[in-house]
Amino acid sequence: MAMLYSIFTNICCGRRRMLIKRLDVTVQSFGWSDRAKARLPSSPERHTLRPKSTVDVADLLAAREDLCNVVKTSSGSSRKKTACAVNKVLMGRVPDRGGRPSEISPPPPEMPPWQKRQDGGRGGGWGQGGRGRGERNDL
Repeated sequence: MAMLYSIFTNICCGRRRMLIKRLDVTVQSFGWSDRAKARLPSSPERHTLRPKSTVDVADLLAAREDLCNVVKTSSGSSRKKTACAVNKVLMGRVPDRGGRPSEISPPPPEMPPWQKRQDGGRGGGWGQGGRGRGERNDL
């Protein structure tokens, strides 16, 4: 049982680290604008989040079966508890901004960044330049 708990703890610790890092990066991205820098408070709740879980084997054994019943946040029963005036605001007509792949034409072909565009009908590449006076030097 202790070995399973150790494996479970390691997996969950890695996931919690990833989620905490995502949270930090998301909050940091809000601070990129000058206007948001003045408004962005440091959250004391963030420092309470730890990668290591406080759940131990005794908590797992004492857990009831109904703890596994997860109610989706979009379900009707949870929506009744979270209803507020903001949820009742209806948006007006929104313009169609497009963006459908079937309506977009492909971009024109671009020159590779390592190749310069040639003006005129000279063809480029081999035999132009080389060593010495411009003649082609085959080795």
